[in-house]
Amino acid sequence: MSEGTLQPGPWLKTSGWRGGSFLIGLTLMVLFADWLLGSRFDVGWSRPVLVMLLGFLFSIPYGRAWAKGNAPLPPKPAVLVPQAAVQQGEGGSTYVVVGPTGGPRGPWLRRQVRDLGALGWFFYTIFWRWPVLIGDAVLTLIWRGITRLLGFNGGSRIQRYDLRTLDDVDRPQDLPPPDQERF
Repeated sequence: MSEGTLQPGPWLKTSGWRGGSFLIGLTLMVLFADWLLGSRFDVGWSRPVLVMLLGFLFSIPYGRAWAKGNAPLPPKPAVLVPQAAVQQGEGGSTYVVVGPTGGPRGPWLRRQVRDLGALGWFFYTIFWRWPVLIGDAVLTLIWRGITRLLGFNGGSRIQRYDLRTLDDVDRPQDLPPPDQERF
């Protein structure tokens, strides 16, 4: 990923990036509600700016690592555990999920499968997923812009040809013609 473009998608990035994405996205949603509702809902401008700055600060470790070409690998997906048993009765289906015992948190860790339901899924989507996705889109654009302006990680670099002479180059025949070089 050293020469590529920063890809959108908060779930492949670090938790600091997702936290910053959440803060920025939630702030933008609150500002949108402020604009939509007018004088009935006023948040001002200083607190949203500070929260968005804090969100950007959370994104700096991943953004700098990506810009240098050594971004951390995305988290490994959860290990799929085969379904052990399904018992069907009059009250519905009961699923028994078997997970690995022990592990880093000890044998007392119990895995519970929870269904959110329609209302729970609605609140989860509105108050977690949307802010994180909106904030990730904003942070991705910001970090792409930073890398393009500063000219690293495959960003545009403008070389000064007036400073480079043929005496400074070992093999001038290997230089591309100036009219064919990309900026």
